[in-house]
Amino acid sequence: IRERGTYRRMRVLEGLQAPRMRVDDHDVLLFAGSNYLDLARHPEVVEAAERASREWGCAAGGSRLITGNLACHEALEAELAGFFEREAALAATIWGEVDRALSGINASAELGAQDVLVTIPKDQIIRGLRALKNDEALHFDYLRSLTATDNESEGIEVVYHLYSTDKLHNVTVKTVLANDDLTIETATTVWRAANWLERETAEMFGVRFSGHPDPRTLLLPEDMTDTFPLRKDHPLAEIEVLQGEGMAYEVEAE
Repeated sequence: IRERGTYRRMRVLEGLQAPRMRVDDHDVLLFAGSNYLDLARHPEVVEAAERASREWGCAAGGSRLITGNLACHEALEAELAGFFEREAALAATIWGEVDRALSGINASAELGAQDVLVTIPKDQIIRGLRALKNDEALHFDYLRSLTATDNESEGIEVVYHLYSTDKLHNVTVKTVLANDDLTIETATTVWRAANWLERETAEMFGVRFSGHPDPRTLLLPEDMTDTFPLRKDHPLAEIEVLQGEGMAYEVEAE
């Protein structure tokens, strides 16, 4: 982790922010608090700050880690989000870069528990996935997972979990299929690893991946084509839920 430069350590501020203060038992000058040598208006600093905000967004990360949200920080984030035409919740994420890479594609985003959730129409999904993989700044070269979610009357979502092995960031992409047309283009033309993942998703949810090079069943009998174990209308779905009740370890139950 240290070699990759991703090591992080919390530093404790001893007292309120001031030009001179103590951090981790050391006397320091706080540039942000004192604008030391008037550096805040230096052209290179201004240019770097603008470039970083456009590329990565902006958020009051320090306040959240140490003191929680402050009204002034939330107001600043809302102003920045409006300036960059983004939702405030997405301002500190990679959505700006993803949106740029998906130029010309109808994509929308929301903030998930761990990353950004991007929705792309199914007729544009492969074009979007390929753009996210080939974009130099994003380089989502690793398809971590491909699965589906049964939303019953609202259709089935096909979900792609992407990761960049060199940029060290991730994103979740999904598309919605109507129940009367559960067909979508294969992603094996983007990542070869989609092969087995799509085969499993096909037999578990009934999704058909057009153009798949080897659409044989992966786990189920070949003649089992009329029922899909992970669909909510599966005849054993309710029994599976009941079997899972009360199975937590005692410490978890508490």
